[in-house]
Amino acid sequence: MFQVLIFDRPIKDCPLFFEATEHNPPVVSFGSRGTKDKGFVQPCNVAVSRSSGCVFVVDTGNSRVKRLTRNLDFDGHLHNECLEGRSVTGVCMGAGDDTLVVINWRTKTVAEIDPEDGGRTVASFCREDLLREPIDLALDPATGRVLVADNGLGALLVFEHPSGKLVKALGPRGAIPEEELTKEEEEKEQPPPTRQGKGTKKTTPNR
Repeated sequence: MFQVLIFDRPIKDCPLFFEATEHNPPVVSFGSRGTKDKGFVQPCNVAVSRSSGCVFVVDTGNSRVKRLTRNLDFDGHLHNECLEGRSVTGVCMGAGDDTLVVINWRTKTVAEIDPEDGGRTVASFCREDLLREPIDLALDPATGRVLVADNGLGALLVFEHPSGKLVKALGPRGAIPEEELTKEEEEKEQPPPTRQGKGTKKTTPNR
């Protein structure tokens, strides 16, 4: 039996039942419960760099991201204001494979952080007006858009990054307020403001 809890709440179809055998041990493993270098408290997500092989584990209970080498050797911790509150649920690699993108379900904030600079914020946006219970995210490297899975809405939302503008929503009808989608579309289609040149004269109608 395998029971998975996220913030003390069981996931769908939990507990899970499967057969385990003793002759299939892991090739390599790392970590234990705790707060030190090898410690985890509620590890909930992982991302792997395609270029370097570095492994980044969201250690939610410790409000940090643990960085490991491709051989799962400890390589440091990343700290950022978006990781605080023990509420980060999602992580993925950035478009250039040299940054991390994380989401905080409590603050409804998406942040791109630099692992080579201790977790410094590169860009971020907050949509607490729209998101309800975001649990994971992914990034489309072709467009740079961020896809957010929201368990509370039962929908997948696509945002421009880093502006945070909603592009589309996939889910049951009514999951996203119709006026929200309409507002975002109107802003996208609105023509840019025109500038008045120096030589332009303002004419007044004859009375």
